[in-house]
Amino acid sequence: MDKLAVMFSNMRNLSGCLLAVVPMLASALAFAAPAECPVQGDVVQWAADFCMSRAATDDVAHPDVVACFDKQPEVPELRACAAKKKYKAEICTIVVRGRSYPGSVKECVKDKSFSGPTVRNGALD
Repeated sequence: MDKLAVMFSNMRNLSGCLLAVVPMLASALAFAAPAECPVQGDVVQWAADFCMSRAATDDVAHPDVVACFDKQPEVPELRACAAKKKYKAEICTIVVRGRSYPGSVKECVKDKSFSGPTVRNGALD
């Protein structure tokens, strides 16, 4: 065989190996742990805190909180971080507008120590 034929033969073998490996890599990536979210807490807790902030109460059983919470969409795990960021931004808007947070909405969103009581306490009380 000449060099060109050997090279093409090796390329065919390599492409066959790649076709076998690529699906395995894709599968492994699909089940890899998601990157850590900068917004701590559970998305359900953030939803509860959002609804309590919106209703201006700390009572999770308040009718306005319950009605708000019932309207919140279920969030798949892959979208949890984006949902927590959204809830935090909305809560920050409420607390800055109400003057219970001393900085801007942008500062509040970046503030790792800021969260609502449900997230802070780690539970729905």
